[in-house]
Amino acid sequence: MPIIKNEKGKIVVLNCKFDLTGQTAMSLTITRPDGTNFNRTQATGLSVGPIDLTVDGETYLANQHVLYTIQDGDFTMDGDHTRKLEISFGADKRLANIETVFKVEP
Repeated sequence: MPIIKNEKGKIVVLNCKFDLTGQTAMSLTITRPDGTNFNRTQATGLSVGPIDLTVDGETYLANQHVLYTIQDGDFTMDGDHTRKLEISFGADKRLANIETVFKVEP
């Protein structure tokens, strides 16, 4: 499902493909084509998907994907954006730099 410039309210599913049970913090940073960015955390809209989902033929297993609802002002330009999801499991375990590039359509 593409993201459209200035879209809001759509739920985006980020498939991590590993168990997120026990995570202590999550952070999603989106960098726009002009280099500006915004950040979302659990306090500002990130959550772990509690049930299995099938989206566009791909299955996202419960507790292995992150949900994010697009907010007003998030995607104000089209083009290539970079998404970096960082997940912490406490001081001794940290997963970082789950990074992908995606296109926002005009």
